Amino acid sequence: MSLDKLKSSLLFTLHLSLFTIFLFFITGCAEMASGYKPDAGSVLKVRVTFGADPSQGDYKYVLIYSQKEIKAEINYYIFLPGQTTPEFVFPSTGNPYPDIASTSTRDVFINYYYENIFSSWSDYIYLTKKGVTEIQEFSDPGLIDQSLVWFPVTANFDKHLLFGSSRLSEGAYWSFNNISGNYDIDFQFDFHLLGNSKPLTDQLFYFKFFSIGANGNIHSSIDGSLKNNKKLGPFTREGSGSSINDILKMEVTVI
Repeated sequence: MSLDKLKSSLLFTLHLSLFTIFLFFITGCAEMASGYKPDAGSVLKVRVTFGADPSQGDYKYVLIYSQKEIKAEINYYIFLPGQTTPEFVFPSTGNPYPDIASTSTRDVFINYYYENIFSSWSDYIYLTKKGVTEIQEFSDPGLIDQSLVWFPVTANFDKHLLFGSSRLSEGAYWSFNNISGNYDIDFQFDFHLLGNSKPLTDQLFYFKFFSIGANGNIHSSIDGSLKNNKKLGPFTREGSGSSINDILKMEVTVI
């Protein structure tokens, strides 16, 4: 090969290499400029593992969802937003007003819960059993008034009763599984159920799962936060309890 042909070949190879490097940087910079592309989920999947088979006949289980940080729980939950309260006689420990007799005092009691606790919730799912019937209910302020997102700070007894809940049945937007011997509850629901409060793409949301004993006392709880992004790994947290209805583990995944 002549010297001129060798030089031409080397120049061609050099130009081809430079062009390849240029294309690499162009595509690489374009990818960096576009940034991380979130992949929003449409379903929230929850698995809660207990120390033994969960007893829905003796305990209530509640999952709270919120777009803002959930306020700390108090000792007793005799009722939840929208639930009727057949009698207003409460344990003397852990409640600001233990014996509710008059309407005015009742309103003050109800408002205490909304002002200090419920106003930080967006929605909740309630799991329990009455006799042999499993009860799954979903409560969302938007069920009554689409302009409402959270349970209001100023709620009294009459407004409290407006926040009704709807029964959840197996179908397109909700599934539930509690197999004896697995020691866990699995359920998932479509973000469609959350209405106005559903998380946007890559938006951080908060949740808390807790069990309520027969006398209304908090038995065990786990809380956390997650982004609405299928590319992120599931939230997992270990519990610290060891008795039958203590929560041993909770896993929350966006799918």
